[in-house]
Amino acid sequence: MLALKLGPALACGGKSPLIICEDADVDFAVYVAHEAIFHNAAQNCIAASRTFVHAKIYDEFIKKSVALAKKRIVGDPFDANTQQGPQINKDQFQKILNYVELGKQAGAKLECGGEKINDKGYFIKPTVFSSVTDDMKIAREEIFGPVMCVLKFDSYDEVIERANATNFGQVAGVITKDLTRALKFVQELQAGSVWVNTYAAMKFQAPFGGFKQSGIGRELGKYGLEPYYEITTMVLHLYIDWLSQPCRAVAILLMENNIEHQVHEISIMKGETQSTEYKQVNPAGKVPSIVDDDFHLGESHTIMRYICASRKIPDHYYPNDIKQRARVDYWLDWHHMNLRHGSVRLIRANIFAPIRKYSQQTIDELRKEGNDVLKSSLSFMEEVLSKNNYIAGGNQFSIADIALACEVVMLPISGASYESYPNIQAWLKRLSTEIKCWHQANAKLDQFIASKSK
Repeated sequence: MLALKLGPALACGGKSPLIICEDADVDFAVYVAHEAIFHNAAQNCIAASRTFVHAKIYDEFIKKSVALAKKRIVGDPFDANTQQGPQINKDQFQKILNYVELGKQAGAKLECGGEKINDKGYFIKPTVFSSVTDDMKIAREEIFGPVMCVLKFDSYDEVIERANATNFGQVAGVITKDLTRALKFVQELQAGSVWVNTYAAMKFQAPFGGFKQSGIGRELGKYGLEPYYEITTMVLHLYIDWLSQPCRAVAILLMENNIEHQVHEISIMKGETQSTEYKQVNPAGKVPSIVDDDFHLGESHTIMRYICASRKIPDHYYPNDIKQRARVDYWLDWHHMNLRHGSVRLIRANIFAPIRKYSQQTIDELRKEGNDVLKSSLSFMEEVLSKNNYIAGGNQFSIADIALACEVVMLPISGASYESYPNIQAWLKRLSTEIKCWHQANAKLDQFIASKSK
């Protein structure tokens, strides 16, 4: 993704509902409701400034809420015992007191608070209003102060409709023991976050933001970054010879994970890797190579590690666990120094000898070394696979399995065989079933082997 332009992301106001159901523990509900409204002297956009309480527990809730509000310690915010500090300034202080008067004039019952504490500072007593109705200003407008407005409801469909009947949609909360009921609220309340049996349970990994006039876009988590990005597709270019083991291993990793890429076929046999044009891609004149934007990279094992690090690849390919990753790295290094070493010797002796005009002595030496190394390597793999389903252990294949398997299946090209190794054969069969693109990636190799056997 490229940051081509910036989009707006705004967190605005709210008139958030907290819905307390008839099955709620009243003492717990009162505690949550107080923290939801009075925290930070209610100077936050997610304050639960509308508390909907079921009619069956309404009176008990009011009684216990008033008692708890009167116990709330208001004072110096630097005092560890203080539960509520002052309002931010004189204008906001006076605005809150004006809303208290509007509530009383509209017919709401002031149960407690609603007045300044002393002549110093902008301290307001925790305020509880009962008998609040939806049409009152204190139930419709954001007060941004320590004023709890308690509204009564009888049915759940009714309270959902009332809770949503606002221009805001910041957050919401519900307190209930009924999971089915809780899920109904989560699905139907028009709010950016809906908390169940808690409130303001913010997580930095989770998106935050409201509906309607409560904001635009989201903060936090990956969704918080999205407004600042435009998506642009960058195609990875892959240069390969389908008969080459390292090339097929890289291709399988890309194909199996649906990573968009463009294939450029380069023939080793025709000498195309040594062309001036190709050496601009890979000065070493080897395949595979990738070009990712303006980044050029060769060597199959390095390419595979890079793809795992730069793309969204399942963990089993190249595990994050440091010990399991070390095992995968071990087998990648072992492959290069052992199995591939022997395979390359036989390929040079049996395929490239006429092209490169090796002497018979050189051919014999290459064959002997290749056969000796392959015998030792295949025997070691056979022993390991007698204990593990996959070469580096674990419950799923890794890039080490892909690299080694691509090497083993091409041994018939050089005149070698793995038929006397049953554990290796079972491993290959397992991989050919689990890797969906296996046969597609190896199709040209299979055709070449078939043509050589005629």
